[in-house]
Amino acid sequence: MRPLRGALVYKVPGSDGLALLVAPAAGSPSVSAPLVWRFPHPAFCDRLLVMLRPGPIALETQLARVSISIVDETNQPLISDSRGTLRGSQNAAVAAPLLLLAGFALHPFPLQRPVAAHDRWIFTLQNEDPANVATLAGIFLQFKDAT
Repeated sequence: MRPLRGALVYKVPGSDGLALLVAPAAGSPSVSAPLVWRFPHPAFCDRLLVMLRPGPIALETQLARVSISIVDETNQPLISDSRGTLRGSQNAAVAAPLLLLAGFALHPFPLQRPVAAHDRWIFTLQNEDPANVATLAGIFLQFKDAT
């Protein structure tokens, strides 16, 4: 059921509890399997927030070492660091660190994009920490109704 007023927030299925393994080597992040989100109805994506579960290191350090990339159904990048290059032994696409998107206070990132019913976004996460696993609490998308 959709709310009558206020924001509509979805958690991307499969993101809660997703463990990002330690990086195999410096400069070569571990890469998650792609998470695919298919939009249930037309809407306007207003914000994105990726939350991590507390770990053995400071949250700021975790946010700096975990990155995300998002592409749409046409393989166009929505979130990346704009270099579009590959790196490391995993040939990982360059992604945007969560610290860059959310900052120290975990603010949702304003991602202003209309979507149609059944549009698809593909999320891939990376962990650059060679000693610690990072675990997601979830990827949250906030929507306004389509106009």
